[in-house]
Amino acid sequence: ENRCREQLSSIKQQAEYHTQMAEQQIESHKKQHLAHISRQAEIQAYSILQRAEAEKGRLGQEAARALSQQSEREKAVVLHDAMRRAEDVWRQSQRELLEQAQKKKADID
Repeated sequence: ENRCREQLSSIKQQAEYHTQMAEQQIESHKKQHLAHISRQAEIQAYSILQRAEAEKGRLGQEAARALSQQSEREKAVVLHDAMRRAEDVWRQSQRELLEQAQKKKADID
């Protein structure tokens, strides 16, 4: 009977030891798995960040191009208006010169 108790006690100790070892192994695998998942998440986050930076750069270039085009259109409108005003001033001065010439001719005649 004593020997059975010792064997039972030994079996219980071995079972507890194996249970502890299994729990430690499970915990170790759990930590490794979480570390792997964390690394994968970091890699994906970095990839997303790189794509966002590239998109930001592309959008910046696109905005700069659009602003440049708008600026060129506005400059063209201003230039066209200035040319039209200059032409109007030239025509007016030509009319005035013609009128002066006609008055001088009338004075001579």
